Amino acid sequence: MTHNIKTCDICDDAPATVHTGGLLFSDYCDSCAADSREYDRKALIRKMGVAKVFNKFWSWNGMQNEPNMMDDGDGNQVSLPSKRKYIDILKKEFLGNPKYDQAVVAKYVAKVEAKFNAL
Repeated sequence: MTHNIKTCDICDDAPATVHTGGLLFSDYCDSCAADSREYDRKALIRKMGVAKVFNKFWSWNGMQNEPNMMDDGDGNQVSLPSKRKYIDILKKEFLGNPKYDQAVVAKYVAKVEAKFNAL
């Protein structure tokens, strides 16, 4: 009697010990599963970055601390991105959203708030 022991879908060497669900089912060994989780964590942090949140080429150092209004040339007032607005968007969009890993989100938001408070 033979048993079908699944191998890792990534490295094809080690026996699969972790099974992931969702849209794509995968079987990973412990090492590849850890690598996958680390990649997911970094991808989430990139998604929460200043440029991704504001959909523009903004950086932390290029923003004012508080919201600032500017005339757009046609007499309309436009609100420029600010560090405080960025933190508010992070809390609103990511914190408490079950779509994202809340441990990673909470740690990142706390880090950004500490950076803001140190200014």
